[in-house]
Amino acid sequence: MFTVTAKVWLRASDAVDIYGDDIAAYADPVDVHGVLVVPGTSVEFGENRQDGIRVELTAHFPKEWSGDLRGAKVDLPAPYGDGWDVVGNPMPYMPENTPGLWNMPVGLVRSDG
Repeated sequence: MFTVTAKVWLRASDAVDIYGDDIAAYADPVDVHGVLVVPGTSVEFGENRQDGIRVELTAHFPKEWSGDLRGAKVDLPAPYGDGWDVVGNPMPYMPENTPGLWNMPVGLVRSDG
């Protein structure tokens, strides 16, 4: 199987502004080798945003990965591109249920247009 190296930007803080909105701050990127990317769905936004599209895919992280991906951003090589947001708080499968190289599916989403 063909894998890629993902550049992962982990959240550096959980700070909020005076209105309670997140202030996004990220640590220096970390390269994660051996990520298996599975294309997902594309959804057009419709009449109000004719050039808009939301794209989803799944990146399966290798067992060696142990970081917290909640709130992270991910850059992938072509043809996938940069600026993917991690969905939710990905968790690895139980070791007994994952005989292969990957144990954590990570939902990614990006909106363009």
